[in-house]
Amino acid sequence: EIPETERKKRDLFRRSILQLGFGSLYKSVYIYPWNITERLLSLIDTLEIENYVTLLSSNEFILNGVGVEGSSGIFKADTIWELDKIHALYEEKYNWFLHDFKHKVSSYNKSDQLHPLYVFIHYLELIEVIHELLIVDPMLPPDYLPGNWIGAKVLAEFQSCSNTLAKLIPPES
Repeated sequence: EIPETERKKRDLFRRSILQLGFGSLYKSVYIYPWNITERLLSLIDTLEIENYVTLLSSNEFILNGVGVEGSSGIFKADTIWELDKIHALYEEKYNWFLHDFKHKVSSYNKSDQLHPLYVFIHYLELIEVIHELLIVDPMLPPDYLPGNWIGAKVLAEFQSCSNTLAKLIPPES
């Protein structure tokens, strides 16, 4: 518990761990399925909040673990990390990609009259969307994700397209 006198540090710490992908198990208790201890220790040290933070690392839950889709239990991965909202964002961005973006860049491979600036602008636009998704996606293990999860597919397709665009940008431009 970081005291009220350290509110700015507390808020920054909370924002930082949420951006890293932590989910709230209880008030002031956050969990993450990957070991990023060194990164957390560095953040805690930078904020000088060592006296207020308890850090626990474990590979298993003995009781009341995080439940996956369709399982019973009080803690559900989809609510701890708001997976419905993240999935909806993936769907929104994928629809944008299929219906707006892909159409804009589809002519690039067929045209010899490419203007490097347009290619670069579209490349940056796609990279910005990828980063937006990476900020909100906690990158959970597949066991925690619902069966209809499209995150990995969308990111792979966006990455492939961004790689293609990057190759179309002349090195001298």
